[in-house]
Amino acid sequence: MSILKENKLYVFNENIIAHYVDDWNSTLLACNILKRQRVIAIDMEGRNFGKKGIISLLQLAISTKEIFVFDVLAIGPSLFSGHALLPILTDPEIVKLCYDCRCDAEALRSSYGIRVWGFYDLQIVYTLMFQNKQDPFLKGLHRAMKVPGIIETESLAEAHISRKQATKKEFDQGNYLDRLFQRPIDHAMLEYSCIDVIHLFAMYSQWNIPAKHILAMTNKRIIRFLTRTPYQVQNTIMSKLDFTLPLDGYHKKRPSKCNCEFENNNKLWRVS
Repeated sequence: MSILKENKLYVFNENIIAHYVDDWNSTLLACNILKRQRVIAIDMEGRNFGKKGIISLLQLAISTKEIFVFDVLAIGPSLFSGHALLPILTDPEIVKLCYDCRCDAEALRSSYGIRVWGFYDLQIVYTLMFQNKQDPFLKGLHRAMKVPGIIETESLAEAHISRKQATKKEFDQGNYLDRLFQRPIDHAMLEYSCIDVIHLFAMYSQWNIPAKHILAMTNKRIIRFLTRTPYQVQNTIMSKLDFTLPLDGYHKKRPSKCNCEFENNNKLWRVS
């Protein structure tokens, strides 16, 4: 049952529930739930992420089946106050799963003065486990989704990626940014914003690198990105590897399949 009004509850793929949060009362209810979680997943949609970026939507998933989509434009700066998302985004005890959080962290810092903590960057994990050490280029989220076990089968993974790309192409033809910042937000844009973030839980469970190590590497990565000099900003190549790989690496046998469900209490993964 939704904690929000019925017209703010959306169901995708028959079993993924998205709570659309666009007012203060709903924000307080959603944040009270998020504060009780041990692990959540985060993603954002907006324009020109970085120091001059504008955040439109912020997605926080508490399981593979439930997501809170915060309308940053509708709620305003109070969304990032001490009564709402600030203690969640800055609490190192709440693990925030992400995939390349550099620009997201910079947008939150420059727009709302938030220095995030407790971020667990799965792009780092993917690089440690699956990437050739001689390859200097980072891989995007869709490449990580193709690792066996993240999405049930390879064909489903390909179908998911194709659907996301087709939707993005459709949005681009109708001006994606206009639709992203248009209110009321449309159902297709909400679904598009939720389609990736739920898969971060499977990566976290399947790849299973100690959280303490990745949290520390992510924090250092964010610090380096936020403290770049103007020269470094001008010459930053986002696709280039920007962290050091350990000599021994973390390569291990890749799972062949996954049948897992992340519990809403964030205490247990069931994997078979």
